[in-house]
Amino acid sequence: MKRRISFSIIFFLLFLIFITPAMAQKDHKMEHQMEGETKVVDGIKGRFKVQPSMGMLDLYLTDEKTDKVITQARVRVAVISPDGRKIEKDLPGMKMGELFSFMNTLDMSMQGKYSFNITVDVEKKRLNFPFSYEVK
Repeated sequence: MKRRISFSIIFFLLFLIFITPAMAQKDHKMEHQMEGETKVVDGIKGRFKVQPSMGMLDLYLTDEKTDKVITQARVRVAVISPDGRKIEKDLPGMKMGELFSFMNTLDMSMQGKYSFNITVDVEKKRLNFPFSYEVK
C-alpha cells in the first residue's frame, strides 16, 4: 500500500514538473500575442498590433473610462511603406475567440519603417491614431 501511495505521489510530482512549464509558456505566448503599441485619443484607447510574418494588422478599441470593448466603428488605415508607396484599406471588425479587433492583411515583406495613420469614426467622432512599425 505504501508503494502505491509513493508511486502516486511521484507520478503526480512528475506530472506537475512537466505540465507547469508548458502552462507558463502558453500564458507567455498569449501575453506576447496581446502586445502592441497603445495610444489614447479623446477617451478611446487604441492598441495596435502588427504581425508582419502573417501580414496581419489588428486594432483593439476600448473606452478608456469603462474599459468596454468598442465593436461599432468605421476604421480605415493609410499605410506608407518603406519605399514611400501609400496604401489605404478598411479594417473590418471581427471577433476571434474572445477578442474583438478591427483587422486586415498587408504585405510587409519589405524591410524598413511602415507608417500607419488609422482613422476611426466612432460615436459621431473622427479620431486619428498614428503608429509606426519597423520590419528588420
